[in-house]
Amino acid sequence: MTTHSTTYRCISKDQQLLLKREDESYKTTCIRWFRKTDLDTTISFIFKKIILTSLVFFLSASILGIPLLIEGIREWKEQEKSQDVIKLVEGRQGACQGEIQTPCVQSILSQLHKKAPVGIRFNRKKITGCITGGVCSAMALDFATNYLKMKTQCNITEKSSLQRLIAYLQNIGTCYNSSPNTVPSHIQTFMNRQAAFNCIEVDPQKEIDFSRAKVQALANFHHLPITSASKTISFKPTLPQKTKKLIAREIDCLIRGVYLFRIIQPAHNEKLEKHGHSMIFIKEKQGTFLYDPNKGIMFMTNNIATKIFDVLEENYRNFNIHKARFYKLQ
Repeated sequence: MTTHSTTYRCISKDQQLLLKREDESYKTTCIRWFRKTDLDTTISFIFKKIILTSLVFFLSASILGIPLLIEGIREWKEQEKSQDVIKLVEGRQGACQGEIQTPCVQSILSQLHKKAPVGIRFNRKKITGCITGGVCSAMALDFATNYLKMKTQCNITEKSSLQRLIAYLQNIGTCYNSSPNTVPSHIQTFMNRQAAFNCIEVDPQKEIDFSRAKVQALANFHHLPITSASKTISFKPTLPQKTKKLIAREIDCLIRGVYLFRIIQPAHNEKLEKHGHSMIFIKEKQGTFLYDPNKGIMFMTNNIATKIFDVLEENYRNFNIHKARFYKLQ
């Protein structure tokens, strides 16, 4: 309209009036186009209405529909995930923090020290008066010990039904679901063991597989030898597809059995890690299971690599732990 307003100063009043009328006609052309006129046939009028309705719909969708669509996709993905994982037993570490029983911790340290692998030691000076960071390693190794005992005592074999295996897992799992307000005797036991486990150190002058040796040092408390270990998986949140392929490859290479699944944040200190998290990964003919002290026992029916990726992602987001490895317990 700027061109017209500039022209008004150079033409007559009649011409200015004519141009103004043209302006008004131009501004209302689209609106008048959508109105039914005598020249419209029924078909053309309906066609106009369809165009108008479509424009309104797409405009509304761009304002309101896109967020709803995104939320719908997110809910659909969550439903897909939930269908791939069946929670058998709820779990939590609950009241697994507080004062420890120092004499018990010292006794556990004596056992650990006698069986420590080459390059591993336990420093009594690191005994603290309480536990604050959880007891996942103590709970995970105890769970693995009970599971292996159950398989032997109850004669659980590859021929056993999935329902029977799940029933025994649920029975075991109820012992690891602690209340946040009470400290049962077995929870106190976990706290004492974890306090001893936390005293672990490495001898940097030894050239060994320190991550495997550390886990073996803890597993020795239950007389569980580590017969093999996977390659280290580096979790990369910016490369999800590549990371999932690495996870799937390592899981495919695992033979059936029970594994300590350990994730850590590496560090240049006396134990080569800042902190970590321990879980138990069970791969049987009947199915695949994951025991997480923070979550409970999960039966993974499909997309196992994706589920493990989700576990790693959550721990990376919460604790920045990103180096994972499977250790077979015998």
